[in-house]
Amino acid sequence: MARNLAYRMVSTFMYEADAPVAERRAAALALDRTMLAELLGNVDLRALLDPVAIAEVEAALAARPMPDVDDGWTLSDRLRLFASRRGPFTLDEARAVLAVDIGVLRPAAAALVSVGALVEGALRPDRPTPQLCDAAVLRRIQRLSLQRARAAVAAVEGAAFCRLLQRWQGAGGHQALANRDLVAVLSQLEGVALPVSEWERRVLPARLPDFQPAALDALLAGGSFVVCGRGALGAADGKLALVRRERLHLHWRPPPPPVASSLDAAVLLCLEERGALFVFDLRLALPLCAPEHAGADPQELAEALFRLCFGGHITNDSLQPLRARSASVTGQPPTQLALRRQGRLAREGAAHSLAASGGRWSLLRALPVLDQTADAVHRVTTLLGRYGVLGRDCLALEDGVSGFANLRPALRALEERGRALQGHFVADLLGQQYALGSAVELLRAPPGSPHLTALPALDPAQPWGRALASPPRTAPEAPLRLQAGATLLLCDGDPLMFLSANGTTLYTFLFVALTSCAVLRDGLARLVEVHGQRRFRLQQVDGVPAELATLRPLLEAIGFVANGGGLRWARL
Repeated sequence: MARNLAYRMVSTFMYEADAPVAERRAAALALDRTMLAELLGNVDLRALLDPVAIAEVEAALAARPMPDVDDGWTLSDRLRLFASRRGPFTLDEARAVLAVDIGVLRPAAAALVSVGALVEGALRPDRPTPQLCDAAVLRRIQRLSLQRARAAVAAVEGAAFCRLLQRWQGAGGHQALANRDLVAVLSQLEGVALPVSEWERRVLPARLPDFQPAALDALLAGGSFVVCGRGALGAADGKLALVRRERLHLHWRPPPPPVASSLDAAVLLCLEERGALFVFDLRLALPLCAPEHAGADPQELAEALFRLCFGGHITNDSLQPLRARSASVTGQPPTQLALRRQGRLAREGAAHSLAASGGRWSLLRALPVLDQTADAVHRVTTLLGRYGVLGRDCLALEDGVSGFANLRPALRALEERGRALQGHFVADLLGQQYALGSAVELLRAPPGSPHLTALPALDPAQPWGRALASPPRTAPEAPLRLQAGATLLLCDGDPLMFLSANGTTLYTFLFVALTSCAVLRDGLARLVEVHGQRRFRLQQVDGVPAELATLRPLLEAIGFVANGGGLRWARL
């Protein structure tokens, strides 16, 4: 029974294509060599034994003193002594040292193999021909290889998870997923709720350098994707999810109906009776469906449409109306002054932007649920496809996803089918984690040359402060405000700096002390570029006035100018 279980375990890890190489090597190395030989036939450990482990063992054996060899030593004794002082070897190597004919040496070696003193097989990764090795030496190499393999599968730090997300999603200049089109990117981000002001200005361009809003409008007009509102943000912005129409029921639930006598209810009734309507047609049809709202003010109608859209009641086959409404949003915190200003701009331009933008408004309707089990698998498949490694803490990057416990049955089903792995892959994520094999390989890949990335604070490829705890700052103060418009600068996944949404405050993290001035200068330039504001005044850096900050020379080197109690940035 135990042997059968071991066979199943090794078969799974050695031959399951989705399992990462490191896990397969560690599982096979942990198995007894005799059992492994029974499973695999001829002993072929070339894919398992670590070349570094072989070299370390050989160096230790070479340092051992050699005993005196006299005439009483048989050829078998001399061959065993030769084998005990080195790693895997060939008969030709032994013949050259022992100075005996190969025809005499071969039977002696075969006899030692038959009694288990020597092991014969493919042992060295860099040599195609079979070798011999002392059994005790091979066990030592196998133990050291197992130690190194287990170290390779140890949970990685948060910076490695951040690098994975950037590479996995092709964000911030990473080209691991180059040549993806807009449909592939939207499919990976399906169901993610982000502000309108972030989708087209920063999140999609971070993955598609040549992104054009017209391409997204074309997809929406064709019906393959639908806009799903997830709540208003102030007077002019709101959160949206972009969802494939056939999967709308996975990411949308009908919201409570508005007050029956309200203009919102009248708009819903009109769209229910007449179907999708352009705004002009809606204004003409509204008196026929709800006479009490005849002659509705264009501004009030615009407000009603946006309330219904961000509330998840209706959608539009173009982003242009929402794009025009949020064009004045710069990402500043929603202070009373900012809200009043946004409200005034919305009131002044609502009717004009709505009438000039086009697009048809329609009710959000999901297809009926036919197979709940398949839907659950679709949901976790989407999440795994988005993050590569999925744990409970990753749900902090989501909006409207139920608890992790509700996802486990579908995740276990994927694991049983060999489509996902369970383990503890990221040390900074708590609890059980599930991952795709290819993501685990990428998770453990070395960072390579330093890579600077600036990402929106709310970008799905930016986990700090959400899935991962906020890292220590140079000058600890209040928690970071991860909101629309804020930007983080990262170097190989480690956070360097944080620029607030309105551009008035810059924070640095402890990792900045280990970073060269040249990298910091390039990073600041990248941070300001991705932040995207044409004009703002930096007032504080790590809690001190910007003009007194140690970073001031680097800030001035990229174009900041001292002006009126701060450092002013103005892009031509």
